[in-house]
Amino acid sequence: MIEIKPNEKAWYFKLHWQVLIALLAGVAMGWILPAAAQAIGFLGDLFLRLLKMIIIPLVFTSLVSSPAHVGARRRSENPGQEAEKGDNKYHLPTRLLGLRYKLIA
Repeated sequence: MIEIKPNEKAWYFKLHWQVLIALLAGVAMGWILPAAAQAIGFLGDLFLRLLKMIIIPLVFTSLVSSPAHVGARRRSENPGQEAEKGDNKYHLPTRLLGLRYKLIA
């Protein structure tokens, strides 16, 4: 029998198990009841649209704030130290995601 420690969650409360169970349930539903799966297919479309609604402002904010940070670095006493703080670790991946998904014209 599995022993659960007092401060540890049960296995079914962990996110990766919930995602795996939902994935398997979705595959099973699409295989067993294809008509019902098509009937609720709009939920997947809605989810993707909501995701885009979050990503586009994030990319836009990254593009707008990046030149502002560059200008602030020029005015600072030691711009090299400012660059090492990791702002580029945020901006570069966001821009690459935007380019990948064609969110940047």
